[in-house]
Amino acid sequence: MRWLLFIPAAYLAAALSVGLGSFLSLGSGHARPDLLIVLLAFVTLQAPTATARVAALLLGILADTLHSHDPAVPGLLGPFAIGYLVGYFAIQQLRPFLVRDSVITLAVMSLAAAAFAHLTAATLLSLRGLPIFAGQPVPDFTVLSQLGRRTVQTLYTTALAFPVGFLLLRTKPLWRFPTVPRH
Repeated sequence: MRWLLFIPAAYLAAALSVGLGSFLSLGSGHARPDLLIVLLAFVTLQAPTATARVAALLLGILADTLHSHDPAVPGLLGPFAIGYLVGYFAIQQLRPFLVRDSVITLAVMSLAAAAFAHLTAATLLSLRGLPIFAGQPVPDFTVLSQLGRRTVQTLYTTALAFPVGFLLLRTKPLWRFPTVPRH
């Protein structure tokens, strides 16, 4: 994989998620698509295992920095980084059985990665307030409201994965992923 293409693609996905966030938001503005998840699914489906793992960690750290202004995640690095790694692992387990060059596969794997990433992040944020940990509870944080918001965000990300995935698959030769032999 060409890292010199991945870095601007990750930055572009983050910039579009933030810049168009208010334009693309649903409801009260909390459900915004996460284009980093779509990029995660694309890279995990196409790149070698070790490369995809590093890319998932970098995308998760970038997602943590994007969510640092969110009142539910006040300046905390880690929940989305771990969540993106869990999403990567879910796709990685299914990858041998998938058609990698399909927009439908990319959208469904974006759904799976987003579900695992958001569930992991919401779980870690809710655990933060337990008395056995050193952290303070996040103010106005309820697990049900977070899961509801993140479910809508996951479905919205999946819907946008179709056009974004189509564009990403058209740029696949530029990424120079290694070819995988079919058995």
